[in-house]
Amino acid sequence: MLDVGSGPGKLCFIGAVARGGTWHGVERDPVLVQVAKAAARLLDLERSTMFSAGEMEVVDWRSFDSLYFYNPFAAILFGEAPFAKAVRWSMLTDQIARTEAHLADLSVGTRVVTYEGFGGDMPDGYLLTHAEMIGNGQLALWIKQRSTRRARSKITGTIATAVRGRDHARRGASAGPARSASTMSQPKAGAAITNT
Repeated sequence: MLDVGSGPGKLCFIGAVARGGTWHGVERDPVLVQVAKAAARLLDLERSTMFSAGEMEVVDWRSFDSLYFYNPFAAILFGEAPFAKAVRWSMLTDQIARTEAHLADLSVGTRVVTYEGFGGDMPDGYLLTHAEMIGNGQLALWIKQRSTRRARSKITGTIATAVRGRDHARRGASAGPARSASTMSQPKAGAAITNT
């Protein structure tokens, strides 16, 4: 299991204790990664949990059969980073485009769990198999049913094209984005589960 935006590693610890297996967290903030590694030592979970600091590409997503996203890019918009609003939106659209491209590249059968989404849309080929409200957010399980895999060299071009297109659309739209980061790619509560 790969937890994208793992913070101090809570999900990985709970998963390792409750379900076993190997849990890997990737987190941008190196301080949070150090906290997670220290907690893993204290909890004696170093064999079943690993944590990497850096961008989401520091690990190969294709080596995991399951991924988890808990609104991982919200800090870009709402965190304390000293960036102008336009820069934050540019950073967010870049992260979302990269995430969508990586998800499209995963193998059939890959499971993706989102809580409050990740800000983008699940690529073609994913089937929403379960959705329920947990507190104020929606927990959703997506399973990749058919391949949309592209060559790695094409993914880089896809990311760049998507980011340029979104940035251009953002500059041309005076009202700003139509959806908030916490509601994008979330299925509606009670929505019928259909093949996408």
